Amino acid sequence: MTPIAGALVGITALIAVADWVALKRSLRRLEYLAKPAVMVGLIAVAIAVHPISSTERVFFCSFMSSWY
Repeated sequence: MTPIAGALVGITALIAVADWVALKRSLRRLEYLAKPAVMVGLIAVAIAVHPISSTERVFFCSFMSSWY
């Protein structure tokens, strides 16, 4: 994983935590902002990762889509 992909994973994880907090505390505005931001972050990670083979990218993308 490249450093950029690693940073994107960390940022996306923080946004996902913010989304969970928004759900727990019923903060609708934060929830409506955070949920799409997590999906954008996951897509950005899938693009930024440089796999060894195309099969590895397929597995990574399928993992990321089932993660959230």
